[in-house]
Amino acid sequence: MAPHGSPTALKALITESEIPGGLGKSAPAGTILLSFALPDTPPETRSPQGLVVTTLNAVVEITNINRKWTYSIIPAHGSDVKAHTETAPADGVEKELGSFARAVEAAKNGGKVKEEDDLGNPRGTLWDVAVIQALLTSNGQPVELEKLINA
Repeated sequence: MAPHGSPTALKALITESEIPGGLGKSAPAGTILLSFALPDTPPETRSPQGLVVTTLNAVVEITNINRKWTYSIIPAHGSDVKAHTETAPADGVEKELGSFARAVEAAKNGGKVKEEDDLGNPRGTLWDVAVIQALLTSNGQPVELEKLINA
């Protein structure tokens, strides 16, 4: 077994010739934009410290205002998606530091690190890679990400 787990079906490199239909010609279209920079737009038009994901049947919006996360699902007209909103404290740093301290303590004492405290596991990045590979090679068909990772 490799140092970071068993082999997967993920490809390390996708070339232009492997993109269904060719570069810029595949039927599915979309954009993934991840940025930590604020756009050069008026402040009232920005999603403050948040993320907006637009899908076929809904918009998912996550914002962090005054140290509170708000997660909202806004259904598209005529979709079967149910509107939903949740709010929770923004305590991720505290949770990560606590998890890290428990993982260090377990490792020092020769114990096993609990799965919920193993946040820095390199195999976790495979989910990110699986999403990108699925976007590039799905040819508009559903892809089971878990099959890519656990193959």
